[in-house]
Amino acid sequence: MRKLLILVAILLPLTTSTLAEVPKVINYQAKLTDADGVALNGDYDITFSIWDDVTGGTCAWGPETHSSVTVTNGLFDVQLGTITTLGIDFSDSLWVEVEVEGVTLGPREKLGTVPYAFRAIYADTSEYAESSTGDNDWQISGDGTAPDTVYNLNDYVGIGTASPNCKLSVGGDGSFDRAGWFENTTSGGVGLQGKGYRQGVIGEAVASGSDWSEGVRGFSDVASSGYNTGVYGYARNSSDQNTGVYGFASGSSGTKYGGYFKAQDGGTNYGIYATASGGGTNWAGYFSGNGYFSGNVGIGTASPDEELHVHQTLGNVAICLGDFGSGDWKLVRSVGVDFPSGSFGIQKAD
Repeated sequence: MRKLLILVAILLPLTTSTLAEVPKVINYQAKLTDADGVALNGDYDITFSIWDDVTGGTCAWGPETHSSVTVTNGLFDVQLGTITTLGIDFSDSLWVEVEVEGVTLGPREKLGTVPYAFRAIYADTSEYAESSTGDNDWQISGDGTAPDTVYNLNDYVGIGTASPNCKLSVGGDGSFDRAGWFENTTSGGVGLQGKGYRQGVIGEAVASGSDWSEGVRGFSDVASSGYNTGVYGYARNSSDQNTGVYGFASGSSGTKYGGYFKAQDGGTNYGIYATASGGGTNWAGYFSGNGYFSGNVGIGTASPDEELHVHQTLGNVAICLGDFGSGDWKLVRSVGVDFPSGSFGIQKAD
């Protein structure tokens, strides 16, 4: 009478290069003796099956027969699942039944906890993740001081907030200077890109008091021989109006800036640099309202000597007062009879 003494029945995954290649096999090691406990030697046909109960029940896998298994001093090992795929739900208790040379050995041996690691393979698929049940918050691992800071509510995810109001809401308190940080160090990479039906990115500042607040702040701090841009706006394909960057400020008191631009430090600085081309009408700058300049203003010159410096070539109109039609006045730099050489004069249009 043979009997089987189970030494170990565990899952030992083979070495693989990626998780997707993890084989579903169980390394099964055991010792085979006769009725007197004497270890056997030789080659034996051994059949394995897995059941959902210690006796009776339903066969969940198998039978799988390993032919001519070498037994040395009673010891042998095989890999279950190499012949018949282990397509089993390991979330339930299971037992292994062994048959040697047509003789069923007993009792069945219960699988340990390690084979249930097969379940971890399914964590790679979103279908399994979204079918999970439980409360609406996700516990995260850390130092244990701030559990339950990630929430799932009606398909909305909140980090640092229990009331997410969009697909991803990130919140922080006074201990954080930033609610989120996005970084891409790849050449030509984008740290954060927004795409929306009307607005790609919206920024809002809610601070009160005398401190500065910016809804959206762009900052470029890279040593480069090319162009560095803090905020870049691009709009196209509209038959009405295209606005690359739009600023709006309102309030019942204080000073509001729809756009505030500043350039400083070495080199040549432009607070605002604008170009317009390619259209029927091109305005590099268009203002509706009063304009104030604290420095010199140059028209036709990049080096104005006075508060208003208008530069034009000889004989051409420098300033037109009106529509430059009949009866309007113009300021010209002229040579010849009307004005002394190199001087300016006011002349009425013909």
